[in-house]
Amino acid sequence: MSYASYSAGTMSHVMGLHLNKAAGIDMKHVGYKGSPPALADVVGGHVPLMFDGIPTSLPMIKAGRVVPYAVSLPHRSPLLPNVPTFNELGYPQNEAMVWIGLWVTPNAPRRRKSGCAQPR
Repeated sequence: MSYASYSAGTMSHVMGLHLNKAAGIDMKHVGYKGSPPALADVVGGHVPLMFDGIPTSLPMIKAGRVVPYAVSLPHRSPLLPNVPTFNELGYPQNEAMVWIGLWVTPNAPRRRKSGCAQPR
């Protein structure tokens, strides 16, 4: 069996490695250039599963194109309240929260006190 991720070395990839170790299985990693192409191949049946963020996958979940198995949060997600956590399924090592930063070029507009960008 194989699993898709949105790139080697990302949390999506590492979650598969953790599950391999915890469950004593050997899923093969298939890295993609981003979440959308990986998810498209899961929906298309080319790869059986992937580890992905809720915001990217939620439209496909709501459309019934993919089925959520577990979330990596320490608690169930309010967006998917019927989906158990990995901890509930017996895989506490697959608990993870991802921090995302915003990175911009040096010439990007400065921030105003209101929090909105201000032209230079």
